[in-house]
Amino acid sequence: KFLLESMRALEIRPDQVSHNAVASVAARGHWQETMHQLRRMVISGASGDIVSLGVAVNACRVGVQWQRALELLAAAPLARILPDEVTYNAGISTCERGFKWQLASQLLGTMAHKE
Repeated sequence: KFLLESMRALEIRPDQVSHNAVASVAARGHWQETMHQLRRMVISGASGDIVSLGVAVNACRVGVQWQRALELLAAAPLARILPDEVTYNAGISTCERGFKWQLASQLLGTMAHKE
């Protein structure tokens, strides 16, 4: 957060890269803060990308938010972001951490079908 606040104080508009960096750091233990940072990115006019999706799904893994991870992966194509192996693997890991083995297996099948 300090990075974004400092940028604004210097009248530098944070972009997708700076928002992704802050969200990625937050994802290491505070999944809610990551989601908040990514929402702020969208509100500020920066669009998300595959990195943003990966950061968000990984934050869900940390917070064992498997439902949210699956929602993000399902909604990504609507934002013209196609999940890749990294984001699918984060989703699979999230389901695994939530003891949702069937969902993890389905996600693996979806990933294999996309390739």
